[in-house]
This record gives sequence, structure tokens and C-alpha cells, in this order.
Amino acid sequence: MNLNRFRLYLMRFSVLVYFFIFFRVRKEVIPLAFFIGLILTVKGELTRVLAQSTIDKDRKLAKEGLYACCRNPLYLGSFFIATGFLCFTVTAKFHPEVFIFWLIVITVNFVVYRKKIKDEEKRLTELFGAEFVNYKMNVPVFFPKPKEVLKHIKNLKINPKQIVGNREHKMFLGLVIMLIVITGGIFYY
Repeated sequence: MNLNRFRLYLMRFSVLVYFFIFFRVRKEVIPLAFFIGLILTVKGELTRVLAQSTIDKDRKLAKEGLYACCRNPLYLGSFFIATGFLCFTVTAKFHPEVFIFWLIVITVNFVVYRKKIKDEEKRLTELFGAEFVNYKMNVPVFFPKPKEVLKHIKNLKINPKQIVGNREHKMFLGLVIMLIVITGGIFYY
């Protein structure tokens, strides 16, 4: 099984486990944690949308927009989303299953994405040669420098055609549905 397929199955399984845990603790979630999680989730999806507006996979090395600030803005956005969803399980009372789930999610994501980034960078070096090597030397792998983000933020554009072409609209729709369920679970049911 290749890494992409493994990541897809892992994500689906994690969502099932997440909702099992979430519905056990949802009435105890701290409101501030919910709002921090919501901000992180929205920030993460916005990061992904802006990155997907730029990337033209395997045809052109993405060096503009968020890719001028970090080499993996899609994964950075996914990190913000995952962290936001984990915030939706923060309660005043300690729940061991929540803590264990947090540890597993963080560890597995770190291992999987580290391998994925290494494989992608090898492929990009083969595709783009010195251009990618130079880019790699000048742009951080994951967390951008705030100064760089501020410098490039005015040039960020949303390209709906590119977003749909890269299928980010499906991620957006899935997140909206999950946020509706989570918000309803915490505040209404």
C-alpha cells in the first residue's frame, strides 16, 4: 500500500475515532477551546485554499504566494485544521482517551508527513533540478517566518478554477459539514 492510500485510510479511520471521542466529551468542551479550534480550523482551510490557488502539480514549481513563505503550505494548513479539531475536545476534566488520541494523532501525523515531504522533495529535485534545490535552500520546510508572510500576503490570490482543479472544494465542503456537526454537538444537542 502506498503512502497516499495509507494516509487516506488513516484519515478516514481517525475521523471515525475522533467523532466517537468527541460525542463522549462534547458537553464538557470549554467554550474558549471551541473558539480557538474554530479559528485554527478556518485559518488552516484558508491556508490550504490559498496554497491550492497557486500549485500546478508537476508542471511548474510553485514559488509564489504561500509557497514563497514555506515549502509545504498545504500540510501547514492541514496541521492547523487538525490542531483546531483537537481543540474541540479540550475539557476541564481529564479524559485519558482524549489524551491518548491527541498523542497518537500528533505522532502519526508527524511520521507520515515527514516521510511524505521527504518523498516529494526527492521527486521535485528530479523534476526541477537546480531550481528546486535553490528554492529548498531559501524557503523553510514548514513554519514560515512571520516577516515573509507579511511581505507576500498582498500578492495572495484565490483562483477558484485552480481550487476546483485541485479538488480543495471537497475538503472545504467536508470541513463545513464537520463544523456544523461539532457546533451542534457542543451547543445544541
